[in-house]
Amino acid sequence: MNNLNIFDLNMVLDMLPNAIFLKDENLHFVFVNKAYEVMFGVSRNYILGKSVLEMAHLPEEEREMYQADDMATLDKQEFNHHIFSYRFADGKMHTCLHWSGGFTDENNVRGYLGVIVDITEQSRTIGILRSQLNSMVTKVKLADESSLTDSLTQLQTRKYLDLVLDKYAKVEKRPFCCIMLDVDRFKDINDTFGHLAGDSVLKDVGAAIRQCARSNDIICRYGGDEFVVLLPNCTFKKAVSAAERIRTAVAGRVARPDGKPVSVSLGCSEHDGHGDGLRTLHEADKALYAAKQAGRNHVCVAPV
Repeated sequence: MNNLNIFDLNMVLDMLPNAIFLKDENLHFVFVNKAYEVMFGVSRNYILGKSVLEMAHLPEEEREMYQADDMATLDKQEFNHHIFSYRFADGKMHTCLHWSGGFTDENNVRGYLGVIVDITEQSRTIGILRSQLNSMVTKVKLADESSLTDSLTQLQTRKYLDLVLDKYAKVEKRPFCCIMLDVDRFKDINDTFGHLAGDSVLKDVGAAIRQCARSNDIICRYGGDEFVVLLPNCTFKKAVSAAERIRTAVAGRVARPDGKPVSVSLGCSEHDGHGDGLRTLHEADKALYAAKQAGRNHVCVAPV
């Protein structure tokens, strides 16, 4: 291979599938391989010795753009790659990787080397994969959003509550109050009237809670017939009053299929801006249990 002459090298370059060309320091073509001729539908006899400005088959604005880009690359004496769209001999636009750069040989003569790789199919495949990926990301986002909203009551879910608790307690370290409640004797409603009736009660309870809450309160269906309300920047006294409003609203607006009123038991706790938010939730749960033990349809508070 050390004895390879220029004619053998031209033959090798003609066998390559990618377009290869050389220009002199005046940006006149001094070599193009067979792939270049096939890609652009031009012959060597036509192109050699000319600059891109003399390529009559190209639109004038394209000639000027290519010449300016080549001149800048030649002056920098470094190799770079770009993505360009070229019109090939087939009349279609092809997406290509254009790898080129200026160089200076051992005789201190400057030149320009370029390689053009047709990546149209790869680009199309990447586009399809990108579209599929975007579709998957959208589905994941929708699935994640759906996991934050309860499909039955349209309230927030326990997952959302956990996120907000972390935000309030660990990040913002803000004070807030917590109300936890559940429906009294909800199992009896399901057993007597069926789960559809139970679902209807849960939706009505959720609506009653929403009507009593402030716009910035966080209302979640915690699970089953349990609900949680987080009240940011709220005094404990006002939180207890809010719990009483919820208890009264449910008793006055929500009924079983037989017309008997539905009641809820509620527990209240307070977070002072320090410590674990989950502990505040557990304190509200203990207060709720106390309300159940007190005969249901009560509001009880955690020690403050």
